[in-house]
Amino acid sequence: MMRLNIRLVLVALTVTTVSAIATPATGDKWTVAGWPQFDGTWLFDHTEGTSGLTNPRSLKIGGNVASLMLSGMDYDSQGRLLAITSSGFYEVAPTTGELTLRGAFGVGIEGAASYDPVGNRFLIAAGFGGIEEVDLVNFNRNLISPLTGIDDVSGIAVGSNGQIWILASNTNSSSIAELYELQGNTPVSYGLLGIPVSGAIAGFDVDSNGELTLTSGNSLYRVNPVFGTPTVSMVSSLAGPSDYSGLTFNAVPEPSFGLLAALVLMPLIRRRHKLAI
Repeated sequence: MMRLNIRLVLVALTVTTVSAIATPATGDKWTVAGWPQFDGTWLFDHTEGTSGLTNPRSLKIGGNVASLMLSGMDYDSQGRLLAITSSGFYEVAPTTGELTLRGAFGVGIEGAASYDPVGNRFLIAAGFGGIEEVDLVNFNRNLISPLTGIDDVSGIAVGSNGQIWILASNTNSSSIAELYELQGNTPVSYGLLGIPVSGAIAGFDVDSNGELTLTSGNSLYRVNPVFGTPTVSMVSSLAGPSDYSGLTFNAVPEPSFGLLAALVLMPLIRRRHKLAI
């Protein structure tokens, strides 16, 4: 009987929505955007497996500090960091925070953005305005789904296979995050995640393994998107400010074949040069 009771307790723990046990960190590099402050909107770097943030830099326009609501950001296939803000769609210089306007459109406090590697397009969403695609040549917008029934989109994440995930809150009359998958132009709810996400105060992206990752408060969480019973587990502590409105994975580019070949041939070239002398 005692063994049976222990098993029941263990089973009960496994179905808890939020795990108190941190999931193994990948060592991935992330960029996070803080909530606008009087001294600007700040970007930070975070490495999984460590606690806290590094390399703070403020968003800037023409060299001047900018305090904008950054609702979502992501890198495209060309390595450009693009972001949707309250005043426009910008390309962001990752090291300095300097902004270059690419589209004269923005979203309010509630919003999200993500790059779609399959469609080579940028997806943006306003809190109540549906989800749009932005072409990355002329930066024109096109509505792909009104996201009927969703209130307060807080995040969009797109997997390498083009699967589109949406993080929302307040649809359930609370600030608890709810996970959706966009199937065609219809958002399908996977269920509540059990952690608070109010409006745009969240970051959402996929990690190096294609796993959904989000910020809530000042913590980084991994999401297991099981239909009907999605779960989250803490990865690491961001510390610093209590709210983050943007999150993007910093992929490290693989060295090109030409570069690898050069590295291999360089010692041989030097040796031949010495023999010739």
